[in-house]
Amino acid sequence: DIIHVDGRVDPVADVDTINLELILADLAQLEKRMERVTKTGRKTGEAKAEADLEKAALERIMAALEAGKPARSVALTDEEKPLVDQLTLLTAKKVIYAANV
Repeated sequence: DIIHVDGRVDPVADVDTINLELILADLAQLEKRMERVTKTGRKTGEAKAEADLEKAALERIMAALEAGKPARSVALTDEEKPLVDQLTLLTAKKVIYAANV
């Protein structure tokens, strides 16, 4: 027999735990990226405009993650999407749940 980590079988709680872990991983990645974007934001011209655009998108995603929502729930503009896609955030990916009941 295989014993569950929590000592009980609760698929809903398991999904919540996994989602929380993914959100925490994305938050850590966003914090690192935010530091780099802030440094880039000191530049001028086109680089500054792109950095400002990315920073605004990252702030909205961070707010969603801190509220317990996945990154995929944040609406991004066509200009923001490629800037955020390069991060390959875990909660931005599509999800399929499979359960062996």
